[in-house]
Amino acid sequence: VLKAWSAAAASAAAGEIGGLPAPLLAPPPPKEWFYRDLEGVVQGPFTEEQISEWHRSKYLPANLPMRSSDDPPDSYTPLSEMGSQPPFVAAHLARQKYAAELEKRQAAQAAQQAEQEKASLAEAQRQAEADARAAAAREAA
Repeated sequence: VLKAWSAAAASAAAGEIGGLPAPLLAPPPPKEWFYRDLEGVVQGPFTEEQISEWHRSKYLPANLPMRSSDDPPDSYTPLSEMGSQPPFVAAHLARQKYAAELEKRQAAQAAQQAEQEKASLAEAQRQAEADARAAAAREAA
């Protein structure tokens, strides 16, 4: 699911489709993560953000048995077998990119709306001035 989202997100991030912004696809819902400590005791749940930060800070040993909340309770995989970018890191980064893009689009939409309102007000002001000139010309005549 994450790979499919990543591919779709990459194409969406590439720009516009037919003059319109590419659709913004929400990342999959976050998972919780568990690990077995040195004594074999299950620790967790931890958020993807928290476990990603630990991974980035190199707190997690390569042989640490881990599983997501989607995995069966007895199905642990050593961190070293999860690849250079473990799924919790990829998901966390995807959520950060999504949030940033969403914020960017919302800001652009707000700016566009403000510009449209400004143009409408300017047009209304021009029309009011034209109406005032026409009324003054009628009174003068």
